[in-house]
Amino acid sequence: MNNKNNKPVRLENLKEEWEKRAVPELPEIKLDNIAEVETQAEKISQAAKQVRVWVCSTLGQLDLAEKASRQAKELMAPKVAEARKGLDDLFGHELVAYRRAAWLGLFDYEFSKDLHSRQEVENLLEELAKKGQLQLIPEEETEGDGFKAYGKIYTAPTNAGFEEPEVKEVRKTMSGLLSRVFEETGKKHAEKAKDLRGQGSLLSQEFLAGKPGKYVLEVPAEKTVFNGRELWRGGGTLLVETDGEDVFPLDASGSIEGAMKKAKDLGVFLKFYTLERDRPPIVPNLDPERGKKVQLLWYLIKRASRAEEKSARLVKAKEALISRVTVSCQEFFLEQKPGICLAEFRGTWQNPDGNPGPADFLFLVERTKEEEGGAEKLYVRIVDVEELPNQLNGFFAQCLDKYVEKGNKFEGLPYPLRAVLMAIYGQVLKASQGAEKAEAIAK
Repeated sequence: MNNKNNKPVRLENLKEEWEKRAVPELPEIKLDNIAEVETQAEKISQAAKQVRVWVCSTLGQLDLAEKASRQAKELMAPKVAEARKGLDDLFGHELVAYRRAAWLGLFDYEFSKDLHSRQEVENLLEELAKKGQLQLIPEEETEGDGFKAYGKIYTAPTNAGFEEPEVKEVRKTMSGLLSRVFEETGKKHAEKAKDLRGQGSLLSQEFLAGKPGKYVLEVPAEKTVFNGRELWRGGGTLLVETDGEDVFPLDASGSIEGAMKKAKDLGVFLKFYTLERDRPPIVPNLDPERGKKVQLLWYLIKRASRAEEKSARLVKAKEALISRVTVSCQEFFLEQKPGICLAEFRGTWQNPDGNPGPADFLFLVERTKEEEGGAEKLYVRIVDVEELPNQLNGFFAQCLDKYVEKGNKFEGLPYPLRAVLMAIYGQVLKASQGAEKAEAIAK
């Protein structure tokens, strides 16, 4: 054995050589008290649960105290001050477990409030952000891990000590609040929409012909892209009145309700002849706010008219194909039965490159069972390819043959046919589950 200077090292000198190169002596670590630490950690964990409950309860009591009379507030002042100090101490406690529990208690309380509209929720989130109890992630960083609400993402303060388990908990609590508000507002919008429909007296053809009266339009929500970001333009039910020359907004439900109420309050109306044009009107000498509401009314009526025309075309196309159907969508997609099915995709197809494909389309698809080599095989094909609309013929250009179906998820079919059928499968399954739930409730 040679050393780095190529001088021979004798075996009896190896120990001496090693000691020259040995690392400094390390401190001895004793692990015999882990059980004791775990016992202490469990006590802290149990106490943290009590902290969480106390914070949630105390915040509720302080809110009630804020609504008390002046005399009552004066009497409660020492206790209120003591409670607020206790909260502050816990939100900044030296033990991370207590800080986490305190912040969880705060979000438990805030997101369990009895709110009834999107605006109320947005006001709450804005207030929490002002107090520093939530942090709004900038738009360019919206891929961050936090709590999402109405297109924005929030996080807890760094001091809260949150990790993935706490983030998941708060996300679930906030999601519960958003779901409750969405369900309640949805019911209110549905009830109001029903009332508005009862007030309409004109048919579509009569309205477009300029007959005086009230007309109800169903305005679908619409996806758009602004500055590279996907946004949704709100929809709803719109009630207008026309005298044959002008169109006046009367009322609305859904996302457009507030804007149409404002338009009515501003005395906005639309010249009927502008609906024949491809561009919204620009009214000279009209203040900007009124001008924008005139254009919004035009856009909403045009959007509703396009949707109605498209729906009528789909109905007509359906009527032409329905006579050839031999199995229902549920039988074809959920039970794998052979036969011809009318496959209907609802929505706008998104291509892998991000560009939109066809929207709200339907076509006939057939499944056959054939014997081959002593075994039965299932085949799937699009029926009457030559009769497909131009947009679908190009869309399905690589899917015009008959394909062996493997498994129960359309394996073996090329893109985009397989992807479309899987998407329709999801829509059929969701509708089927909804029908089963409704039936169970009815019973």
